[in-house]
Amino acid sequence: MKRFRVETTEKALNDLATQVEWWSGNRSAEQAERWYDEIMLSMRSLSTLPNRCPILIGANFEREVRSLLFGLGPGVTHRIYFTINDQTVTVLRVRHTAQQELVSEGDL
Repeated sequence: MKRFRVETTEKALNDLATQVEWWSGNRSAEQAERWYDEIMLSMRSLSTLPNRCPILIGANFEREVRSLLFGLGPGVTHRIYFTINDQTVTVLRVRHTAQQELVSEGDL
């Protein structure tokens, strides 16, 4: 099975830090840590079969952007936006589903 290297942009790391801060302040440090560990596992899962995730349709991106849905429980709470280039998956952003969806290159 083909393996991909998973990289994370600075914006995506900032998104993660913002979410961890929110979890810590509104839930607990333990839940924030669990959320972070689980979303990182989900992002690492993109090292195999990243094409399983749909291409965003109707957006105005200069490149092919895909979205992996994530949630700790039965519901989806976050979208992980990423691109695939050769053997590399690049995580561009991590956004809560309550936030406005990304629709243009400037959002990335």
